[in-house]
Amino acid sequence: MVITKEIGDYPKDDTIVYKQKNERGIVSQNFTYKVITAGNYPDKKILQVTRMPNCYSIPNNYKIQTSWGRGKENKTVQCIITYHENKPLYQIQYGRNFTEQVSSGLSATNATDLLYNNFTKNKTRVSGILLFSLQLNKLKEYREIKSRKKTLKPVNNMSTSGLTKRATKVASKVSEQFSNITSDFYLLKDTSQLESISFSVKEKKYVVDYGKENQVLKHKKEVAIVRAMDKSRILRDGYRYFAAIEPSLPREKVISEQKISINNLMEQNIKINVVDITTTVAVDPNKIPHIIDENVIETVINSVGKAGVRSIKEILIFLIPNLIKKNILNPSQPLISI
Repeated sequence: MVITKEIGDYPKDDTIVYKQKNERGIVSQNFTYKVITAGNYPDKKILQVTRMPNCYSIPNNYKIQTSWGRGKENKTVQCIITYHENKPLYQIQYGRNFTEQVSSGLSATNATDLLYNNFTKNKTRVSGILLFSLQLNKLKEYREIKSRKKTLKPVNNMSTSGLTKRATKVASKVSEQFSNITSDFYLLKDTSQLESISFSVKEKKYVVDYGKENQVLKHKKEVAIVRAMDKSRILRDGYRYFAAIEPSLPREKVISEQKISINNLMEQNIKINVVDITTTVAVDPNKIPHIIDENVIETVINSVGKAGVRSIKEILIFLIPNLIKKNILNPSQPLISI
């Protein structure tokens, strides 16, 4: 009599320990599984099962790391199952960084036999079902719950945050499938990487970037956009229209915050001073004025003679260190021709 036990809290924890004990309570088999992708059960018309008496359902798009053995005999492999032409293909990756691989279109047991022929001389072989963890009830229950069809809301009835969450889930699924697809076309050592995807739903476009954004490049891009807006005299509303048409552009709020930050930096380093300019205006007493509103006249009088100036010295103090850093100015020849 064999007693089995599964220890783990999947999907909260991706590690599952599986133990087999004999009737005396002595552990005869001990496997540690790390679930990379739980996969799903395909349509019943093409779903394959293992041989009797167990008849375990075989998932699609499934990847798991299996460890077994003690001490120096401990081994770890990566097992993958994907359906090709409605039949499962069993792959086992092994060696350093899982760069070696065997595969079989027959069964998990056949793939395991190929592994032992290449990976180890140990005559005691493990079951292909245990190596691929097809016996785990925790994964079976998870896939069955996951496969239950959900009632989806039409996108026209969803909020912006709901649409964003749905698009994020789509991007996550694409990322999961990417490694399985690329394994058919590239070697693992080639290090293929998914950087971004774009798609549209009901004419609404989504662009998803994977990995951490380069903050230095992000800052340079925002500053460049602020500079282009100033030179081309593009107003906030105008840029907002551009950003709505092209999703890859930063949002208008981000650019506005960057512009405020630049203005604050300029104000700290190169202050604007207001000065009075003495003016003499020749007035023809016989000429009838076009503006007779006293409030308007007072406002104009108070504004005339005001000017904003910046110190050329402060400007140079601010610019020169950066010009030297960029090798535009040579400190050994500190002459500037204007």
